[in-house]
Amino acid sequence: MIKWLKKQGYTVDRIKGSHYHISKNDRRTVVPHHHKELHPKTYSSILKDLGIEEAPK
Repeated sequence: MIKWLKKQGYTVDRIKGSHYHISKNDRRTVVPHHHKELHPKTYSSILKDLGIEEAPK
């Protein structure tokens, strides 16, 4: 997901442990990076925080 967000113009502001702080303009969120698939609710919450309607899974 982090790779896809970077391609969409989002930047990694900082990394703390296994959590990436992502932002673009006035939108920002934290994306966990635990080397496994994200829980569906976590995935949708990240998209909601960033104002993205639909994204590839």
